[in-house]
Amino acid sequence: MSVKELDKNRLLPEATTSTVTDSTSNNDDGTKVAANRPIKTTSGKIANAQDFELSTSDYITLTNTITDLNTLSVSAWIKLESTSAWNSILASYAGSPDSYYGIIFAISNTNKIAFYNNGSGWQYGASDIDTGWHHIAVRIDSSNNIQFYLDGGTDGSLISGSAGLAAENALYIGKMGAILTNYMDGIIDEVRYSSSVRAAN
Repeated sequence: MSVKELDKNRLLPEATTSTVTDSTSNNDDGTKVAANRPIKTTSGKIANAQDFELSTSDYITLTNTITDLNTLSVSAWIKLESTSAWNSILASYAGSPDSYYGIIFAISNTNKIAFYNNGSGWQYGASDIDTGWHHIAVRIDSSNNIQFYLDGGTDGSLISGSAGLAAENALYIGKMGAILTNYMDGIIDEVRYSSSVRAAN
């Protein structure tokens, strides 16, 4: 199913010990890597959330994939437990070292919002992300321009990008796709992805 057919709003707290449930009618539910990995916490930004531990390589695999990158909006509330390391938020990423493709939405090892597609390569926001709660987002418009947002405001200048190729494979929360194994170390709440160019918040 193409992301153009979807308008996702994943409320991660809606979970059993091994699954998370899409809060919309799209039924893009997810499966945890193991029971209570990640574990539900009552310390979310909005009620409960999921706490991802780097030491146990926690992640969630979603049902659907992103197959159209013409326009895209991705956002989440995050609270890092550690900085100066890659923290993966949402990714669908595959291929070989000569032809990686897909998307990665993460915090870089220099503590910036980071986004990757194989058309534009790695692009970064301007501000440092600390261990407090932050709402982070990235939008790609129909001209392939990339804009980062931090806590409701723009984070750096508009970046001229190029269209990327979708991975069309598993979509992960907390893990950098099928090939790379950079995991999240912290809390993620309300991951959202959509084919619409959405507002910053």
